[in-house]
Amino acid sequence: ANELCACRCVLALARRCPLAFLDVCLRGAYLTYIRAFGRMQASAVPLARFMRNCIVELFGVNAATAYRIAFAYIRQLAVHLRAVVTGTARDGARALQNWQFVGALRVWTDVLCAHARARTASMHQLVYPLAQIVTGALDLCVGTPCLPVRFHLIAMMNDLTDACRVLVNPVVPLLRCLDTSELRRRARRGTILPLDFATLLHVSRQYLTSPELQDAVVRAFYEHMLRFLAATSYSPAFPELAVPVLAFLRRYRRESRIPLLSQQLAALVEKTTQNVAWINAHRASATFLPRDRAAVAADADGLENRVPQFFHGLVLCCVREHGFCPAWNGNRGDAPGSASPPRRSTSPASSTRATSRPPAPSSAASSASSRATATTARTTTTTRTTRTTLMARRMWKMRKKTLHVCAVVGVVLVTKK
Repeated sequence: ANELCACRCVLALARRCPLAFLDVCLRGAYLTYIRAFGRMQASAVPLARFMRNCIVELFGVNAATAYRIAFAYIRQLAVHLRAVVTGTARDGARALQNWQFVGALRVWTDVLCAHARARTASMHQLVYPLAQIVTGALDLCVGTPCLPVRFHLIAMMNDLTDACRVLVNPVVPLLRCLDTSELRRRARRGTILPLDFATLLHVSRQYLTSPELQDAVVRAFYEHMLRFLAATSYSPAFPELAVPVLAFLRRYRRESRIPLLSQQLAALVEKTTQNVAWINAHRASATFLPRDRAAVAADADGLENRVPQFFHGLVLCCVREHGFCPAWNGNRGDAPGSASPPRRSTSPASSTRATSRPPAPSSAASSASSRATATTARTTTTTRTTRTTLMARRMWKMRKKTLHVCAVVGVVLVTKK
């Protein structure tokens, strides 16, 4: 509630003050976000998303001022990328694989997805430069440790494709994520925690041969490929777009040794084939030529409302299943955000196993076992309480920082006015 009130106050000041103060407000909000989230944690993800939404609303106050500021900062990102490509950057590719650069791209992706939907909008001219920057940064992220960065950039490409009606094809980068030696080897069982790509940019060495990495990559690949296919499923060109996708998916399905990946690829192939048949049937009854762009665009807009809902339903199911953090699914240990441990089953099979166990040797042994169980339960409860307390403290610190920044911006604007 406090963050929402602060955002509304800054937004009201930006609308009532002259344009000169709006420039200060937009630049201050963007730079504050970049400086505040130098590292991303699970507890800070909701606050980061809220601050991005505030920035998006601020950039919708005046289109001319928003275009000028967005152009300057997107050009700055392009210059930064060119320095890395030409080899003049100090840290090389590491200069792009940090939360400042990724967060800046995420902010401008959200801004363009909100204010560049129409082709006549002034912000729509910045979609192509931003897509080129995202694609160039994606080409520099090579290797299995950089998989989280790649999935962050692929998510931005999907958002631009879905919102701005511009094809930013992420199929090739997605398929390269599967073409790694770590996914072809047999994973070694370990006791490490699951991966959460929402708060990671690199994968440590201990995860390279673990099943946790395979599960995280498979789930991320399935979700991003599904989002891309859902965004283009209403296009009349979907059958041609789906030809290489189906070919590669079928090949990976035959060569895969991961059961979860085989199941996900089979579902994608089935639904894509159904949508191809539906689009072909619709194109057979079309009365316009492909060169009539206005008619093609109008037909695509009409198909968007009548497209089969299996793609959108799968996306919603995937998001609902994964929740806020896809990796924390409650299946491995006592992870943050995981579900509570399942209760003991009362099925006949479990009752048979329970009755077949030999009785306890003595009452002393049973009492010792009960004391050990109680001690373990108290330790688990204490660990959960401590972890929850730490997360609450971190969230409160981020809230205080946000309120302080918003208050300072408001005081500056009122003083200058």
